[in-house]
Amino acid sequence: MALVIGVFTLAPWDGGGFSRNAFGPSVAVLRVLILAALFSYMGHLVGFNADLAGRSETNADGGAVGLVSNLVLNLIFIPRYGMMAGAW
Repeated sequence: MALVIGVFTLAPWDGGGFSRNAFGPSVAVLRVLILAALFSYMGHLVGFNADLAGRSETNADGGAVGLVSNLVLNLIFIPRYGMMAGAW
């Protein structure tokens, strides 16, 4: 959690002013991705607990749905909205 808060807070600061040049748009993308990492971590915890409870088939079904929906949404939104769509 400290890493997520630190990266989110310090993303625009780089000591050299990246946020004022060509790397500026990447700050918003980094913030989205660090939040996604937090949710991914929580999802792994839930998934591991489901495996321990003997419900791994539910995990596999959810993973397949996530894979297909991610692929379809990426094909729709990335060409239109670029890197922010990919991050979300």
